[in-house]
Amino acid sequence: MRRAAETRPRDDGRVFDPARRDRASRETIRGAAVRTPLVRLPDTELWLKLECLQPIGSFKIRGATNAIRRRSPRT
Repeated sequence: MRRAAETRPRDDGRVFDPARRDRASRETIRGAAVRTPLVRLPDTELWLKLECLQPIGSFKIRGATNAIRRRSPRT
């Protein structure tokens, strides 16, 4: 399981905050992807994130939507 994200300075002095980036991405893709369940395999410590249940059957919908919606419009 992932630990809480820590902030760390970049080489240029700016601070990279993964949690803030994740929240921003979540807002950007709102409405494009459905929340999929996290399911534990019986008698194990293995958990599966069932992204195959996305309407298009792929986990890539999140990254693609985020990239497209953040793109600046061409003038």
